[in-house]
Amino acid sequence: MIWSTLFLRIMFILIFFPGIFYLIYDKIFIVRRGTTDKFVFALISSVLLSLIFVREMSIIIVLLLSVIIPAVQAMLELHSAKRFLKAFREKKFLLQTLIFIPFLEEYIFRYVMYETFASHGVPHLFYIGFSALVFTFMHYYKLKTDSFYKMALGIMLASVFAYTTNLFAVILMHIIFNVVVYLIKYTNNYRGFQT
Repeated sequence: MIWSTLFLRIMFILIFFPGIFYLIYDKIFIVRRGTTDKFVFALISSVLLSLIFVREMSIIIVLLLSVIIPAVQAMLELHSAKRFLKAFREKKFLLQTLIFIPFLEEYIFRYVMYETFASHGVPHLFYIGFSALVFTFMHYYKLKTDSFYKMALGIMLASVFAYTTNLFAVILMHIIFNVVVYLIKYTNNYRGFQT
């Protein structure tokens, strides 16, 4: 009994703190990967682990659609899968940051965390604070002290999710936030999918 409880707690620590996977990938990748790639791998690892404990097929479908729909759209715009792969390599950061990461983060930090806490009777305020804190620390490794503005975003997203339990609303809010940040910081370098 104690071993199964300990195992479950370790698994939920790995799910809620994907930064642990990030540090592992940082040490084991032979070919050096960018921080965004490792960040995505860490989030995917947490999501896959959570799917063992939170069996929600609609979420899996949404995650797959979040990858497939933009890929199909880009292939249609480029009239070629080969040109899409070339463009994807060039614009991978943009696709990961604006589309894929918000889905993964909201699934882990809002949905899975909320479902776990709610099943144990944890108050909403604790969930909101803890979710925002973990969300902020996940970004700390890459952004350092600039990550603390993520605390406000985390509080807002967790609050919306706690009171609406609408995962799609917080995903959309997160995507909009990332687009605004991207437009403010990086618009001079982005030219779309043109190759």
